[in-house]
Amino acid sequence: MSDHWRERTERRAGADLIDASVPSVARAADYVDGGHDNFEVDRKAARAVLAAAPIMSEFMAALRAFHHRVVRYLVTEAGVRQFLDIGAALPASGLTHEIAQSIDPACRVVYVASDPMVLAHTRALRNSAPGGTIDFLNAHLRDPDVIVAGARAMLDLRQPVAVIQLSTSMLAHIADTTVAAAAMSALVAGLPAGSYAAIYHAASDMDPQLRAATRQWNQLSSQQLILRSRDEVASLVAGLDLVPPGLVPACDWRPAPDDPSFDKVVPMYGVVGRKRQPGRGREISGDWRRNSARRTRADLIDSAVPNTARAADYLGGGRDNFEADRKAVRAMLAVAPVVSAVVPALRAYHHRVVRYLVAEAGVRQFLDIGPGPATLGRTHEQAQSMDPGCRVVYVSSDPMVLTHTRALTKSTPEGAVDYLEAHVRNPGVIMAGARQMLDFSEPLAILMMSSSSLASIADTALAAAAASALIAAVPSGSYVGLYHQANDLHPKFPAANRRWNQLSSQQVTLRSKDEVASLVAGLELVAPGLVPICDWQPAQDDPTFDEMIPVYGVLGRKP
Repeated sequence: MSDHWRERTERRAGADLIDASVPSVARAADYVDGGHDNFEVDRKAARAVLAAAPIMSEFMAALRAFHHRVVRYLVTEAGVRQFLDIGAALPASGLTHEIAQSIDPACRVVYVASDPMVLAHTRALRNSAPGGTIDFLNAHLRDPDVIVAGARAMLDLRQPVAVIQLSTSMLAHIADTTVAAAAMSALVAGLPAGSYAAIYHAASDMDPQLRAATRQWNQLSSQQLILRSRDEVASLVAGLDLVPPGLVPACDWRPAPDDPSFDKVVPMYGVVGRKRQPGRGREISGDWRRNSARRTRADLIDSAVPNTARAADYLGGGRDNFEADRKAVRAMLAVAPVVSAVVPALRAYHHRVVRYLVAEAGVRQFLDIGPGPATLGRTHEQAQSMDPGCRVVYVSSDPMVLTHTRALTKSTPEGAVDYLEAHVRNPGVIMAGARQMLDFSEPLAILMMSSSSLASIADTALAAAAASALIAAVPSGSYVGLYHQANDLHPKFPAANRRWNQLSSQQVTLRSKDEVASLVAGLELVAPGLVPICDWQPAQDDPTFDEMIPVYGVLGRKP
């Protein structure tokens, strides 16, 4: 079977052309690392990057040291003897099998690459220790099923495997973080419990020069690179138990006395995580409140950057906001005064939806994803005022929202309230947490009534995929209620939203009626269907407004 995969991938690799006219990430890294497997176009691009960010000259030395420490840990402390090296670099960077087999010659390594030059050198340098084995596979991380199927041809998937992803040629080539996280999740899902995943990723939030250098590279090469923030990198290893010290700058991950020293922080993150053993998931996640609280305390609440939840709090007359939030809201109001009416309209819509779900649909379980501030109203307060036995799980990735949710999780004795730290981009994580509290044999209602949920995903297809994954996981008879800011209801609102996006890193995407409809595709819509929120089953005690509120509302039932 192993020979079959080798022959098949060799044929595919041989069919690939090595394009010497376009800069390659692997070849440029080889040049920076002092190698000879590169062309003038790679050297020219690398020099342009180094001119924009001199720290890049330290990248390969820092990465090599991190690579050595990770493999050393996995073999000597974790007892791993099988490796799946995805996006393997050219040999100047060091090869996993050399490090692992120097500790235990019986180690087995499968190299996975889609770069034809890397594959060619991997074949040429496939000199395993007598007791171990080395093989390779022509594939990309975008195809995790292909990788797992190939690995089965050589590795024993009854035993733990370590996935090593220490290259810019895989994760950093997938522009959408949701897609990258999904690929990693699918890959880990195909491996046995007790397996490990180790990654490094260039950071978007450590060094402004690196951002400039990456833009320079992307102008010169068709192999586009993506930088990611700490939170985005964390989403790539969601669900794994992180090996201390967790997700940190790569140079801070278990530093060794023989590591090179650098004058400044090398802007890349490093992390190693372990897939839980069967039966441990409930033990680790059984108290989601406790575990989420520990993680949230480590998050920084950045008062200098406008935040959607805090801005809504300010608009709702709350006090849990900072001057940066208030300034951004005032800038939006100067463009579109209708913004001032959005929060009271949302509050009224939220009340009507929850009232319908409890009083008419008979729902007693709620999964509130991306809850806003308390000024928008709390789902558990409304639901339990009608039936004290209602249960609610709040889901948020905003540290301030989580802090206030913990402080305000006061359920009735008959009901229950809990919370989970996660984002709508990770529906698998959300559902795993929700199953700890809610009864998935009975219908429940998913509420997405916040700018921090689907409106935070720029690509409509990806937002629809996230919503579809959530819907697929809940039982028939469940409901999905959402609101979404509109780009086709008020002439000034898109300009106000552009002003927000200029001021905040929390980007908000407006959508048309057809685009919002795609988020609830396949559901039976409750009358009157998808409409402006003030027109969704209006009540006599609703506030009145002089202008159209530019937000759509919809409630659908899973058949």
